Amino acid sequence: MRHKTCQLAICHMAVALFCHLANNINMKASNHIRKLRKARDVTLETLTERTGISTSYLSRIEAG
Repeated sequence: MRHKTCQLAICHMAVALFCHLANNINMKASNHIRKLRKARDVTLETLTERTGISTSYLSRIEAG
C-alpha cells in the first residue's frame, strides 16, 4: 500500500508542476500579446474591429 501512496504523491507533484509551468507560459504569452499591441499603438477596440473578437475576451486574454 505504501508504494501506491508514493506513486500517488509523485503524480500529484507532477500535476502541480505541470499546472505551474502552464500558468507561467500563459502569463508570458499574455504579457507578450499586450506588449505587441501597445507597441503598435493599437487599442483593444481597434483590435476588436480587426479580429471580430470581443473587447472583454481580448482583455481577459491579455490578463492571462
